[in-house]
Amino acid sequence: MTNITIAWMALPFFLGLTIYLIPKFDRYLALGVVLVSAGYALQLFINRSPLTLQLLDHFGVTLVADQLSGYFILTNALVTAAVILYCWGSGKTAFFYTQVIISPPPWRPSP
Repeated sequence: MTNITIAWMALPFFLGLTIYLIPKFDRYLALGVVLVSAGYALQLFINRSPLTLQLLDHFGVTLVADQLSGYFILTNALVTAAVILYCWGSGKTAFFYTQVIISPPPWRPSP
C-alpha cells in the first residue's frame, strides 16, 4: 500500500510534465489522473487500516491515508472531473490541464 500511495502522489507531476510536452493528449491524460485518484480513494475505503508515512525521519512530517482521506480524495477527483469535462471543448491550453491535475492532495496531518 505504501508503494501505491507514493505512486499516486507522483503520478500528477509525471503526467503534468507529459501533458505539457505532448499537448495533444492533455484532456485524456488529465481525465486519467482523475480516474486513478477515484480508484485510490475507493481502495482507501476498502482498506480499513490507516497508512502512516513519516517523512524526514522521526522529526518531520507525518502523512496519514485513511478512510477520511478517501472522502477528500474522492471529492477532489469529482470536482476535478467536473472542471475537465466543463472545459473539454473550450480550447484551454495544456498548461491549464497541467495546473488542474497538480492540485495539492487532500492529506491531513496526524493528531
